[in-house]
Amino acid sequence: MQSKTLFTNTSVLLANLLLAAPVAFADSLSPGIKDQGKKYSYEKPRVDFYGTGQSGRMSEASDLRFEVEGLLDEGEFLAAIPKAKKAVQLDPGYPEGHILLARALTAKFYQQKGQVDEKLLAECLREWQLIRYHDADLSDQIEAGGQAKRLLKIAKMLEKDRQTKLKEKAEQARIAQKEKGAQSETVEEDENDSADRQVSGKLALKKKRFLVF
Repeated sequence: MQSKTLFTNTSVLLANLLLAAPVAFADSLSPGIKDQGKKYSYEKPRVDFYGTGQSGRMSEASDLRFEVEGLLDEGEFLAAIPKAKKAVQLDPGYPEGHILLARALTAKFYQQKGQVDEKLLAECLREWQLIRYHDADLSDQIEAGGQAKRLLKIAKMLEKDRQTKLKEKAEQARIAQKEKGAQSETVEEDENDSADRQVSGKLALKKKRFLVF
């Protein structure tokens, strides 16, 4: 639970910093996204079909992006995600791969029911932020900005709910500690009263014996 909290806090902070800057800060000179060194996929390139080297990887990534587009059109988001991740791994500097991945991840996120998947939420935010600030296409920036803001609202609500629960838990612990202290005082008073009664009883017995003799 602690790791999830740290993960979400980091995501919220990063998103706040990025969303505070204007769209004009995006790279207007090159449409390429710099390789962040993130590992998107461990699936090996198909060198037997596409060949080796950069040209082979880029050709495979292009075909994968085409497949992902078709899957997204059909609503097959779960099948699209691993293909999109491999496309980004093979060609990390091409914005379209990140856009397709962000769309697939976001579709999966909104389809999930029950407890919010905070790790998936952070993944979605990261991809949209990359697009917004490193893709020179204005329409892509606008889409990314809108998506990131909506996801950020969810992240903030989660954090607010978490802080409320932490405060409630702390208050309950304080009340329990206070009640425990009060109980301890009551027990101590009862023990003192019992001891006083024993002493009084012994004194009364001695007094009685003295009067008899």
